[in-house]
Amino acid sequence: MSLNQAAAHFMLAGSGSVARWLKVYEERGEAGLRALKIGTKRNIAISVDPEKAASALELSKDRRIEDLERQVRFLETRLMYLKKLKALAHPTKK
Repeated sequence: MSLNQAAAHFMLAGSGSVARWLKVYEERGEAGLRALKIGTKRNIAISVDPEKAASALELSKDRRIEDLERQVRFLETRLMYLKKLKALAHPTKK
């Protein structure tokens, strides 16, 4: 079983944790694995229910799009302001 397959089997975000566990096991055995600190546990309910996971991902994408659109509007407004400021600071002679 590959690291990616193991990560998918245990519903992990990536294979990095599996690689670390494998290294610890090879160096220190089962006792080394038991000594590892366990971080905060994720809410597994979302990853278990595919519909909830899909809706959460869609909501995340929608929020990301909204944030990017908001950032674009801000930068466009800032650009217009700076152009006006430059025009006022350096008036053209007619």
